[in-house]
Amino acid sequence: MYLIFDFETTGLFNSPAEFNKQKPIQLAWKILNNEKQQYISRMYYIKGNDKINQDFHKNLSVDFLNSNGQNITDVLIIFMRDLKIVAQNKGIIIAHNIDFDFTILLNELKSLGMYEQYKDVIDYFSTNQYCTMKHSVDYCKLPKYHKVQHKRLNKGYKYPKLIELYRILFSKDPTVTLHDATNDVSVTVDCFIKLQELGI
Repeated sequence: MYLIFDFETTGLFNSPAEFNKQKPIQLAWKILNNEKQQYISRMYYIKGNDKINQDFHKNLSVDFLNSNGQNITDVLIIFMRDLKIVAQNKGIIIAHNIDFDFTILLNELKSLGMYEQYKDVIDYFSTNQYCTMKHSVDYCKLPKYHKVQHKRLNKGYKYPKLIELYRILFSKDPTVTLHDATNDVSVTVDCFIKLQELGI
């Protein structure tokens, strides 16, 4: 069993050290059975944030989220219920850059006082996870560059963005717009299944 998930966040941070401290504004996930067939798909907008980065989230606003969103506590109760089912079936969780998404999840559970309630599930998924970004580095072979000089670094490859991975795997762009949690999850599902077919 597989659970593929993605958080969209406020996009507001003052330094790289604060990058993982952003607040969630959307959470989507899909559950696949052992044959990688989808049987659960959920998405929730999350209300309660005073500001979001609209340079990044061009189609969202605070007003939209507060009108159409749910409380983060209610969303996480549903998400953790599904995670528990996947854990009970010895499944894994999947994301593109899972370190980021898993950190957002942990931050919210801790801030809401829900961490201890789900500690067994969190402990299980601390190891039973798959990152489509990290696992595809050597397959994509995208060169690293200095940010300023745009010069090739001597060795190693950079982590592929989700759209870069999709293009390399399928030789075309996704048919959906990325940086929407539902769309990102769908594209990640496609990439994960293809990577598994390739033995990656």
